[in-house]
Amino acid sequence: MILPIKKTILASLAFSIVNWRKIIEISIIPLAFALPLLLIFSDLLIWYKQVIPPLLAGQVVEGVAPPEKTLLYMLLFIYGYALLSINVSRLVLLGSSAVSVLDGVLEVGKNFRYIGLVMTIGFTVMFPSFVTGLFFVQLAVYFLIVPLTLNFINIALGKELSFRWGLPFVVHMNLFFLQILLPTTFAFLIGLAVDALGFNAYLFIVAQVLIFYWSAINLAFCYQMITAADNSAQNP
Repeated sequence: MILPIKKTILASLAFSIVNWRKIIEISIIPLAFALPLLLIFSDLLIWYKQVIPPLLAGQVVEGVAPPEKTLLYMLLFIYGYALLSINVSRLVLLGSSAVSVLDGVLEVGKNFRYIGLVMTIGFTVMFPSFVTGLFFVQLAVYFLIVPLTLNFINIALGKELSFRWGLPFVVHMNLFFLQILLPTTFAFLIGLAVDALGFNAYLFIVAQVLIFYWSAINLAFCYQMITAADNSAQNP
């Protein structure tokens, strides 16, 4: 079994072009959930720069509060993120007839399972880096657990989680490249360009949204190829 990088990237781009109307349709409600947080993004970024760097340096910061209702807006954003991720996965794997504008909005259990997995993987990746202060530790941990990201698709399809994927090393490496290294590199370079050229911070948000769609579609294609290879091996 192989996981072709070039073909996967081209397939995800072609899928986005062919299905752009459906992608916009299933994005309407999730983006509505995200909108309140996006509207205060500039204020939140100012607060972050005033508070977080000094705290990490061991300084005491007083009298600087985050924008009003930030926590509520973050919760709405995360719920919209889970809803959109699930619907994108279902669109890729089940077709356009399997998703609609209102799909998944009231599937609270499924959405919170997705959010729980996001938080679990995020904590697992960030904690060692936070303790050591070394970014490469974060990448090393992500490399070790990247097969677990395939469970995002299992949740979208209503299947049980799997913690033993047994991927060949090359497939493991390619999945890590497609899901972690490539999107992270693009986001980093775009962030540098936005800061260097003095563009509005919202341009960075737009770029991040496009990277999100691309990564979500890529993951669904990777899942499809991996599970198809497993089924072929079990039923020769």
